[in-house]
Amino acid sequence: MIQAFKSVLPSKNKLQIYTDGSHKGKWGSWAFVVVRNDCIIHEASGRQRYTDSHHMEFQAAIQALSYLKNGTYANIYSDSKVLINCATKKRQRTPVNREQVQLLDQLLLKNNISWIWVKAHSGIIYNERCDQLCIKARSIQA
Repeated sequence: MIQAFKSVLPSKNKLQIYTDGSHKGKWGSWAFVVVRNDCIIHEASGRQRYTDSHHMEFQAAIQALSYLKNGTYANIYSDSKVLINCATKKRQRTPVNREQVQLLDQLLLKNNISWIWVKAHSGIIYNERCDQLCIKARSIQA
């Protein structure tokens, strides 16, 4: 019954969440942007040293899901097929750590999430914003 409700819920009532992760040099970064009615209502980013881009893609989704109140309906847009396949249980050899996968699974149980793949650097405004936030997070001097 919940599945039927999920499928008829208009997408305009769902939050739109864009996530991204990246890695360059010694630093990785993650970002997410939460959109409602074509307005950004929240965004966040962070960085981590000595990591990889897969880890950062997963961290972006984990941070976004942690931001949500339990029971939230949302579409998550990501340019990471590895993340989406893992989140939708199409798992093969996932190149991320087990702790991240377990945390992602726990967070997904608390919300009603649809996953949508988007092509990176293709002009999608909120995906591009995530990329800008990742670049900015990596460049912060500590």
